[in-house]
Amino acid sequence: MTNRKFNHKFNTRIKSLRRWYDIVSKLYEFEGVINDYDGASPGEVKTLKLMHRKLYECCVIAKEHLKGVMI
Repeated sequence: MTNRKFNHKFNTRIKSLRRWYDIVSKLYEFEGVINDYDGASPGEVKTLKLMHRKLYECCVIAKEHLKGVMI
């Protein structure tokens, strides 16, 4: 493999790693907001819990991609 080809693959992988790391980090930040039920009505709590389930699914997918890039 040429040096140029190696550099291209390396840079592409780094960009992908940063992208997935940023996504996972942002999802965790968002989780802190939707887990705050202080003063929320029962309907809001139900909606926040639904959002939390969907967020968890997104986190699982993002973590899988992050692990795939790290291998």
